[in-house]
Amino acid sequence: MKQFLFIAIGVLLCTACGESTKTSFFVQGNCLDCKPIIESKIQELPGIDSVGWDFESSMLTVKYFASEIAPDMLQQELAKAGFDTQFYPAEAEARKALPSCCQQEIDRKLKRDEPAFH
Repeated sequence: MKQFLFIAIGVLLCTACGESTKTSFFVQGNCLDCKPIIESKIQELPGIDSVGWDFESSMLTVKYFASEIAPDMLQQELAKAGFDTQFYPAEAEARKALPSCCQQEIDRKLKRDEPAFH
């Protein structure tokens, strides 16, 4: 049991000490009510250091540990949660489960060129 505890602490320390990677990408949210939903969907994933979605630019910035999660997975998870992203459309059924303001069809587009990955 002690050996397991030491291993677990070691893994946590290695993860905490490793450098995180930063990426930003477009996420179509309709209102400020979308912000906590978008951020929490990413924050609950393994290997996430920090998350911030800016309503005005529709850009999500994520600091993550590349050894634990691939950047493409971030967009896939948001699409599964009902949000359009730069490379993935929202899943229709998931979108229906969002609050009514977040379900409205709007025409928010990527406002500036960002380095893209895919």
